[in-house]
Amino acid sequence: MDLTGWASPFLLVPEATCVDAPTLKLLKNAEEKDLYVSDVSPLQIPFNNVRRTGSEIWTCSMVEAGRPGSACPKHFLLSNTEFTERPICLASRRYQKKKLEEISSMAISDAEKQRLHGKVVEKTCICDHLGNGALVALGIANEQSAPPLICPGPNIAWFNKTYTLKEMVDHIYGRGPCLVSTERPHMFAKEIVMYVDHFERQVARFANTPKELKALEEFKNNLEEGMDFCLGIARKRPYPGENLASILSCVKRQKARLSVIYENLVKKENLVLQGSAEESSAEEVERREKTVTKCGRGVPDLNLRQRPFEA
Repeated sequence: MDLTGWASPFLLVPEATCVDAPTLKLLKNAEEKDLYVSDVSPLQIPFNNVRRTGSEIWTCSMVEAGRPGSACPKHFLLSNTEFTERPICLASRRYQKKKLEEISSMAISDAEKQRLHGKVVEKTCICDHLGNGALVALGIANEQSAPPLICPGPNIAWFNKTYTLKEMVDHIYGRGPCLVSTERPHMFAKEIVMYVDHFERQVARFANTPKELKALEEFKNNLEEGMDFCLGIARKRPYPGENLASILSCVKRQKARLSVIYENLVKKENLVLQGSAEESSAEEVERREKTVTKCGRGVPDLNLRQRPFEA
């Protein structure tokens, strides 16, 4: 690896980015617990997010008002044909109305209906909301009609005020005082945790297909290789203020955690295979019993399950 990029901290640099005042305040006050990987994207890809944005407040208010979903003003992310011939967006009011009606008619528990309902209505109109912060900041729109959404990375939790462009650039290149606490975990430590979190979510959604299992195994192997690579970085001489020690402790914890998650995945897969084998065996026994009865041999012997069928 030769280079890394900086992005999220520049959201706190008004000279570099255009962010509305409420969202800027939200970012300055954001703690680690406020920053998370969400499922709000209608593209169904992980999306860095911060809690209590104008977009989140607007989305929740629409759900509470009984009108979930967006009017889909830009039509950029039309991808779903589940209910229509022409693609529509998962965040659109049209899609969410139809999907929620389908969920309501399902013969499943109320708890499962509630879970599925939440997965539908959390989808947000990102192609509209992501640009709203700039429109609000420039006075072109107001927050009520243009709810802003933003996608900062987790490290922004360690930056707690606005900065000049010179301050941020000098911080990056070590030409000025460090802008964050020396206790801040290394960027790679945070990345490792994010990837293990993502792996855990993927395992939770595992649908017991060979393709998925192979993908998860590759994910795990690549992640372990990445951790070993980071260990190599951690053993080098740190730059001033660089918390390389946090990588060592992080890798130790996350490798152990990854191992447990993977072991649970293997157990789950083995249980599924065992269940499938037992089901197949039961079906075979039932087939043989029917064959015996059909041949006029009376009631099948109760010991038939323990011995081979004799023609």
